[in-house]
Formats: sequence, structure tokens, C-alpha cells
Amino acid sequence: MKVVMIGQKGIPARLGGIERHVEELSTRLVRLGVNVAVYCRPWYTRERNANVNGVRTITMPSLRSKHLDAITHTLFATMHAIFTEKPDVIHYHGVGPSLLAWIPRVLSPRTRVVTTFHTIDRLTPKWGAFARIMLRLGEWCACAYADRTITVSETLKRYCDEVYSTDTVYLPNGVTDIGAADLITLADWNLTDGGYLLYVGRLIPHKGVHTLVNAYRNLPEPVREQYPLVIVGDGVFTNEYLKELTAAARGANVKFVGAQFGATLSALYRGAALFVNPAESEGMPNTVLEAVSLGLPVIVTDILAHREILGADATYVAPKNTYALGAAIDATLGSLAAARERANARVEDVRTRYSWDRIARATKDVYLSTARPDTALEAKHLAKNIPAI
Repeated sequence: MKVVMIGQKGIPARLGGIERHVEELSTRLVRLGVNVAVYCRPWYTRERNANVNGVRTITMPSLRSKHLDAITHTLFATMHAIFTEKPDVIHYHGVGPSLLAWIPRVLSPRTRVVTTFHTIDRLTPKWGAFARIMLRLGEWCACAYADRTITVSETLKRYCDEVYSTDTVYLPNGVTDIGAADLITLADWNLTDGGYLLYVGRLIPHKGVHTLVNAYRNLPEPVREQYPLVIVGDGVFTNEYLKELTAAARGANVKFVGAQFGATLSALYRGAALFVNPAESEGMPNTVLEAVSLGLPVIVTDILAHREILGADATYVAPKNTYALGAAIDATLGSLAAARERANARVEDVRTRYSWDRIARATKDVYLSTARPDTALEAKHLAKNIPAI
């Protein structure tokens, strides 16, 4: 079975939850015997037309701007897939790229279309009125033109059922095993094990990083001296926002360390005292899953995506509430031992519920359920010789 994935910026993932999702999923699908190609944007992927753990990457152009980057790349990738790759399944990631899910239905009826609904993008404040209309249309296309639609959270599944009368397949993001880490890496930023607060994610307005920076500034100076705030990530078409963040953080012991990966990112997670996600909206946040899977105490905003992961036993604050967030950080740092005990009690459950291996097997089943009978029969025959993951 041949599958192409369209909509992500590319792999290996350098920033972005969808990119991490696609990399983790596609590499496991290859181990399950699926032939997978991932389309990449030239500004994101350093090595073009490469192989990433068995996954072929195909670099196609885009018009790199806030409004045209994703949709132009999706168009080029879709046409290349239909006329050159000729896959059994085209898998669109995100509601924006799904706006073009009708094209293979018209030009290549034998190709099956699968979409993954990652988040309600139109609710993020960076988009204007026209973009929000297009993203709403993309939601409809993700449900109307797909042979199967996947949603990454129970909340999104209910949303698609209620708004678009579509029975979707719930397959969440998984927990990434970020591996062991040499904490000596922390010395590069004058950090100590257990001696700092951590945020990991994109630096864009709806992630609420400005709320976190302002809340941190309000902490007592001795607390800030003992626990620096480390912000891991880069912006995407958000240069003005980055300037505002750095100006707000000046003189407050905030360390912007850029996007980090691999062993360095692992060290930053493992050495943190506390993880904070101040997002105003999320689909299914990979970074929170990773923090919880490592037994880190977390403070998160009270949104449905966080409640789905953490349940009732967590420290929640209202989105955009600077003072509540600062108070929660101060209180948690004052009782870290108890917070770590509660966090460790969640680890096993999260690792079991959000297993990438299980999600990959279920995704392959989705492909098989939509594939032409001859393709499905061939894939099932090949799968007999593939070891389980």
C-alpha cells in the first residue's frame, strides 16, 4: 500500500505539533509495511528528497507567506501525488490543506482520501475574516470529501459529529519517547537540574506565551532568581510578536533558547522543575503529553484539550489570566515535592493511552478500510510478514 501525506511543513520535525505527529506516525507505518512519502516545504526541510527512517520525503515549492504558504504547497503536492506518485491513499493533515481534498476525488477517483482534523484553526487570532472563512470551508471539506476523517481529540470528534454530521475516527497524538539525556547540556544556558520553569512550543499569539512572560514577571524576585523561565521554540510568520515577547521579558531572567531537538530537548524536559502551557486553544498538545509522560508537574490553561489529557486532578488556570497563572506557579513551586508525587502517578496511564505504536496500527486499519479491495488484500498479505511494533 502506497500512502502520501500532505499538509505538514515537513520532516524531520523542527517545530510544530503536526510535523511531530506526521514524523512519529509515518516512520511507524513504514515499519508496518506501508510505503509512505511525506511532502515537505523547501524553507522547512534542510535536506531535500531524502529518506527519514524509511520515509521518503518529497520537496515541493510554496509561496512563502503567512496566507499562501500552506495552500500553494498543498496544491503543488496534490498535483504531484496524483500524476507522479499515484498513491493508494492521500492523507491530508490539517483543515487548511483539506480545503483541496476534493481535487483527488475529481482527478483520481481510484485514490482514497483520508484527512486528519488536528485543531479548529479558524479560532486562532492570527487569521483575518477571509482566512477564517476559508478555514471553516476547510473543516467542511475535511469531513465531506474524505473517505475517512480522523480527529485527534474526543472534543474534535464531538465537534465534527455535531457541526458536520460526520462520524470520525478518534486517534490522538501519541507520547514521544524522547530518550535519556545528559543533563550536562543544561550548563550551556547556566541552568541546573530541577532549577527552572519550562515552556516548549511555537511562539505565536494563541499559544499564550505573552501571558506566561507577564505572569512570570510578577513573581517575587527571589523566585525568579532561583527559577529562570526557559522558552523553547521559534515563531512562524510572527516577527512582531517575537519582538514584543523579548521586550516584555527583558531583565526578568527569561531565557529564549530557540527550537531544540533530540538529546538537547530531552535534557531540557528532564531537568525542569515545572512545565507550563498557557495556550488559549489547542487540538491535542504534544508538548503537554511529553511533559506528563516524564512525570513533570504541569500548569495548564483550563481548555478542553488539557482536560482530556489530565482529567480533574491538575492545576488549571483560565486562559489569558496573568495573575492566576503567576499565583499557580508560585504555589506549585512552594510545594514541588507534592506536585511531583501527583505527576508521577499519571505517567503509566498517559504512556498507555497515548501509544504511538497503537495509533500507527489503528491508522493503517483506517487506510485498509478505505482502500480498493485489491489494494487492501495485497496490504493484508504483506502484513503477515511484518513484525508487530
